[in-house]
Amino acid sequence: MRRALAIGALFACAATVADARAERCFGGPMTPRPIIRAEGRVSGAGGIIVIGDSMPGWRFRAINESVRPDVEVLAPGLAIFHPPPLPGDDIVLEDTDHRVIARATRVFTIEPPLAAPTVTKVVSQTAYGTYTFVTATLTGAAPKTARALIVSRVERDRVVPLSWGTVLGEPTDIQVWHSPRGCDETITGWLQPRRGDRVVLRWVDDAGRVSEPSKPLVISEAPPRK
Repeated sequence: MRRALAIGALFACAATVADARAERCFGGPMTPRPIIRAEGRVSGAGGIIVIGDSMPGWRFRAINESVRPDVEVLAPGLAIFHPPPLPGDDIVLEDTDHRVIARATRVFTIEPPLAAPTVTKVVSQTAYGTYTFVTATLTGAAPKTARALIVSRVERDRVVPLSWGTVLGEPTDIQVWHSPRGCDETITGWLQPRRGDRVVLRWVDDAGRVSEPSKPLVISEAPPRK
């Protein structure tokens, strides 16, 4: 009897731990959030970068009222919230309950937008039989002010944004797409860049500006990783 109770308690404990892990593990659609450094800045042509599975109804504060932003969707789950003309240099983005989401300073003198990415290859690879990811390899380190890298497919009469990757530090390899896995939040509107696709890539910098596209590249495929 005692042995049965001990085994039951062990399973109950394991279930509790599993439930706690499940509560901490969220693999669903990505919650909206800004990408902004501590000393955030916005140029005259830029704005605040917002990522998320769907774009929220956030607004900019203008003294005693909220003003709707001009939302420029760059790719599925990636947009620039451009502030309207506002008094002063302080830019405040707030949610529908007037809680501050992000702050930035309007900058009038700023370096030009980033040059087009210089990319040596874009590779699709499968790992562990089910997980696929696409990586762009740069000729050098990513620029310090880069915050996102967008990959778009070149079609006959248009360019179609597929997905993007965030830029942390100054990497030489940036993952621009991955299949859903584990606890990762996902963008359900992403389109998979596939082997043979002809693509271009563009930077989004920390002031909310977009670079010119890279030279077109064809996605290759690496041997599966086991």
